Amino acid sequence: MAVLEHPDGSLQAGPSLEIRVEGGHDFFDYDAKYTAGEVVFDIPARLDPWVTALLHCRALQAFGRAGVPRPAACRLLPARRRRRAGPQ
Repeated sequence: MAVLEHPDGSLQAGPSLEIRVEGGHDFFDYDAKYTAGEVVFDIPARLDPWVTALLHCRALQAFGRAGVPRPAACRLLPARRRRRAGPQ
């Protein structure tokens, strides 16, 4: 995920990217990248919306650690039901 800094100093996280390797390759390497039809780029990546939002937040935070003032911290968690521990 790329982060763009606008002339006014505001930051914008780009869309997520998922690289899927096909055609008998086990991982994304030089041959897979430069052989037609061996790689599929999903933009945006096929992720749950909360995961995408968390990745955007983390990308902006990481950019801030490179010397640019950090944006406000964010914490996004998926909704989940808590199970009580007890006799089974």
